[in-house]
Amino acid sequence: MGFKVNRTYTLNFTGSDLEGAQIKLRAISVGTLMQIRDHIKAARAGDIDGSENALNKMLVDHIVEWDLEDDEGKVLDITLENLMRLQANFVALISEQWLLTAKGVPDPKG
Repeated sequence: MGFKVNRTYTLNFTGSDLEGAQIKLRAISVGTLMQIRDHIKAARAGDIDGSENALNKMLVDHIVEWDLEDDEGKVLDITLENLMRLQANFVALISEQWLLTAKGVPDPKG
């Protein structure tokens, strides 16, 4: 039996606006991490819309499970459309925690 390299991570939102949310994502490969870095550089250089859309698509492609609900209490499907319906600060928190967790940076809150 070998070591499984396709890991998943449950994000920690303790002390944030998303405290209590459960979001599980697949780990980031080195190649994906390099693509994310390139999109961040492009955004800083002025290609904000194209880079933001690509980053949000990558994020959705890595989400395995979440418990985010609509106003009627129904769990939202994991789609780019539903991600784009979330508040901007929520998407920023999800992205930040995903990158920190996947890169192995310890959560300062936990």
